[in-house]
Amino acid sequence: MLDNVEKITKADKKGVLKATEMLWQQCQQAWDDTKDIALAPNYQDVNKAIVVGMGASHLGAQVINAVYQPSLKIPLIIQNEYNAPGYIDDKSLVIATSYSGNTEETLSFASQAIIRKAKMICISSGGKLAEFSKENNLPSYIFESKFNPSKIPRYGSGYLFIAQMAFLAKVGAISLEQSDVDTIIDTLKSQNEKYALSMDTTNNPAKQLAKSCLGKVVILVASEHLAGSAYILKNQINESAKNFSALFKIPELNHHLLEGLAHPRQNKRILQFVFFESNLYHERNQMRYTITKQVVTKQGIGITSFKPQSPTKISQAFETIAFGSFTSLYLSILNQVDPGPNPWVDFLKEKLGK
Repeated sequence: MLDNVEKITKADKKGVLKATEMLWQQCQQAWDDTKDIALAPNYQDVNKAIVVGMGASHLGAQVINAVYQPSLKIPLIIQNEYNAPGYIDDKSLVIATSYSGNTEETLSFASQAIIRKAKMICISSGGKLAEFSKENNLPSYIFESKFNPSKIPRYGSGYLFIAQMAFLAKVGAISLEQSDVDTIIDTLKSQNEKYALSMDTTNNPAKQLAKSCLGKVVILVASEHLAGSAYILKNQINESAKNFSALFKIPELNHHLLEGLAHPRQNKRILQFVFFESNLYHERNQMRYTITKQVVTKQGIGITSFKPQSPTKISQAFETIAFGSFTSLYLSILNQVDPGPNPWVDFLKEKLGK
């Protein structure tokens, strides 16, 4: 099924595959668009950064937290709530992110943060968040989505990834140079060839993983700099492949989950563990992966591993993002579902709107 290129291409009416392949172009555009945006001097006077967003809109911060954790100059906090917590003040940098610009939780949070005199930045393709930014004279990145033919927010995440990284670099929270962006873009380009639809299943790891996950509850396991990339895949499997998935991190997983695999008895039949390994993990974590896979296998549960081959943490993170993006798309094909529409999310929003 996965090797019928003509049939799959014809069925992809929303252009999801093309948007997946254009992730590197989204990143390039976002970098070109944001690198000359200046922030007022008082934006350097912050002691914490908060990225506010729902669904795909906060995924960039997940990656940043994972990759840059050892070198972050200030705490980076991810918020997915209506209400701003009590610690939001004039020393806070709040990056409000919504692809559509109309996410109600983000707008609610932003309206409270501005009252608290937080330093704010807005990222969106337009909508109410763009209006909010203009009304309050806030620095912003209001992008034109040139490289997302699907027009579906989660397939335009490259804009959000790089914009969030660029603004955090501007306030000194992380270090981001042209060479880092070049690495990200080169990595994404190379993975397009590796996981392309035209690459047959026997030579395509993304198609192979999708096949191993068919009919299964997918349990993702990751650590350190790959945890954010695995978080993205969890969301993509849930939302695009319409398939249940959950994420656990080593070493925390080792302190509880291993004892929870025996029941229900159906676990042996319905669970599929996917381990994201790396030669750049802490040596003790690398040992934990070896032993954890043994424990899961001994309990009769299927496992698969993915180990990125790139040399640095940031390139491994984006290699994993590309791999996951193609995997979720191929799993949607195997599940015989359209990866674009989200009927149950739309149902919820419709009910909330009444």
